[in-house]
Amino acid sequence: MNIEADSFKSMETMRTSVPNSGIMQILHNKTEISKIFCRILNDTRYRWDFYADTKSLAIPFSIKQVLNTIKVAKKKGVECRLISDVTKDNASLFNQPILNSVDIRHLEGIKGNFAVSDKEYISIYETTSSPKKKSTLKIKNARSASAKISQDCAIYSNIKEDVHQHQRIFENLWLNSRPLENRIREIDEGIDRTETIAIRDSVEIIKRIKKSIESSTEIKISFQPGGLAFLYNRFSDSYKKFLDGYKSGENRGIRCVTTIHKNNERFAKLLIEEDIQRT
Repeated sequence: MNIEADSFKSMETMRTSVPNSGIMQILHNKTEISKIFCRILNDTRYRWDFYADTKSLAIPFSIKQVLNTIKVAKKKGVECRLISDVTKDNASLFNQPILNSVDIRHLEGIKGNFAVSDKEYISIYETTSSPKKKSTLKIKNARSASAKISQDCAIYSNIKEDVHQHQRIFENLWLNSRPLENRIREIDEGIDRTETIAIRDSVEIIKRIKKSIESSTEIKISFQPGGLAFLYNRFSDSYKKFLDGYKSGENRGIRCVTTIHKNNERFAKLLIEEDIQRT
C-alpha cells in the first residue's frame, strides 16, 4: 500500500468478514498513537508485554503520559514485561525509576517492536514519503524540497487470533532472552558473552575473525589445505601485526595444523616466513 504523507488520515479501520470478531486500525497521528498506547495499558487486566529495539523504545518512553500509565498499571497489579537489546550505549535508558517495576530481559540483535496485552495489540513504525508538491521558495541552507518526510505510524488490532498469535510470539522470545541484571553486569565488567552461533554471511565471518585476532593472546588454527590461501589472502595484515606483538613478548604467537602439498606450498612458505609455527 503506497500512501502519500499528505493523504494520511488519522486512522484507517479494516473490519474482518466475521461479525464482532474485532478490528484492525492503521494510525497515522502521533497523538492518536500515544492515546491508543495508553488506553491499551489502562484497559489491561493481567499482563502487558512490549518487545522493542532501541529505536522503538524512544517512541513510547519519551512520552511522559505513557510512563505515568505504566506506573498506574503496575499499581493495579498488571504484570509488565519488556524485551529489548541492551547495549553499552543504551543501558542508562533502563535505569529510569519508572522501569523498576517492569520485568526487563535482553535479547541481542532484535529489530522492530510490538506491544500486546490481554486483548489488544499495537506495533509502531516510522514511514517516509516525498512531499506532494515542490516548494518554489529559495532559502539559503534550506533542506531540499524533495527531502523525505518521516512520520510515526502504528497498526492496532483487537482481533482475537491476531492478539493470541503475538502473545505466543512474545512468550517464545521471552524464553530465549536473558535477565537485565546479567546483561548490565556484562557491560559494567566488560565481559563478552560466551555463545556458539552459525554465521553464514561472508562479511560478518571476516569481521569476526579479525576481531578474534586483535583480541587474542594466543592463536591456534586447524583447517583443511585450502584454508592456507584464505588465511593469507584475507588476514595476512592482521596476522603480521599479531606476530609483531609476539616478537615483542606481548602474546604467545600462532600455531597452525594443516596438510601441506604442492597446491598450497607457496602460502605455507609465506606464513612460515612470518614465524607461524606449523605442524
